[in-house]
Amino acid sequence: MKIGILTFNRAINYGAVLQALALKQVLQKNTDFVEIINYKCDYIEKTYSFKNDHFFKRILKTILYFKKNKKFKHFISKISSEAEFTKGTIKKCNDIYDIVIVGSDQVWNANCNGHDYTFLLEWFEKKKYSYSASFGLSSIPKNEVAIYKKALSSFDGVSVREETGKRICANQLDINAIVTIDPSLLLDKNEWISLLELKCNSQSYILIYAFLIDENIKTIALKIKNKYKLPIYVINTSIKNKFGDKLFNNSSPKEFVELIYNAKFIVTDSFHGTAFSINFNKEFFVVAKNDRSSRILDLLSLLDLKDRSCDKNTEINQIEKIDYNKISGCLNRNIKLSLNYLKSIVGNYYEK
Repeated sequence: MKIGILTFNRAINYGAVLQALALKQVLQKNTDFVEIINYKCDYIEKTYSFKNDHFFKRILKTILYFKKNKKFKHFISKISSEAEFTKGTIKKCNDIYDIVIVGSDQVWNANCNGHDYTFLLEWFEKKKYSYSASFGLSSIPKNEVAIYKKALSSFDGVSVREETGKRICANQLDINAIVTIDPSLLLDKNEWISLLELKCNSQSYILIYAFLIDENIKTIALKIKNKYKLPIYVINTSIKNKFGDKLFNNSSPKEFVELIYNAKFIVTDSFHGTAFSINFNKEFFVVAKNDRSSRILDLLSLLDLKDRSCDKNTEINQIEKIDYNKISGCLNRNIKLSLNYLKSIVGNYYEK
């Protein structure tokens, strides 16, 4: 049996490539052949080649992020299929794979894939499933409901990453979906340490990983700094940001995880910044922003960590330290449910 995973593996985005690697690792425990389909989504390719920026900004970004992009491309080449596919050639996967699983990440968010419906798998003629697919929004735009409903009704199994996604499937698409956990959480702390060969260091610091370092992020980080007298490290996502005692502009996926692994505190507005903080049992604070934060809030709610959602007015001294022994039971139940779903995909194939 050959399984293909369709996801955002080519995105220059830490969460995207790491969740792809995690899902591949988990599936490899249960079957002989698993590949991440090296699909070139036009919108994603343009986004991360800066082709949507004006000329001078594109040149500046290309220079500043050259090292980071090189590291990502090396990482992507190691985890993805050797063959590359486009919209015009993706149907060739019918001759290669027995099953295709789409997910995780925001593969069903049209704002992230440029309305590329390849991720709805209508082109695949065999067994198809989703795993922890995310819509990334609280609802599907009305003009796209029929498209999603037609495509997902042909799936052999639908799993989504958030309760929000489950409600979308039930209320807008008339589809039964189960909620499964993000693949990055299916590998425990020790598995990540071993897989990426993470190294400890003796430095203590506050780590910021945020797509927008606004006043909420800065204020929370400074409150922690003033209390614990620790430096602020920033995994930089913007060439404009100068905030922080030490900036990391060119971190590889491994270096990203290593920075979280060694941090004392994390301040983030990112889903995977949150997920890896939980995985490594870190004290963290989340700044939830608008509709796009539904997936983060769903994760916090699932693990009874809603008090970690903060803003600049939050008195962090009044927030209790996270009791990871308390949340481990809930997390482990969701991991077991998710693993059983993946095992059922493999089992159903062999039971045909």
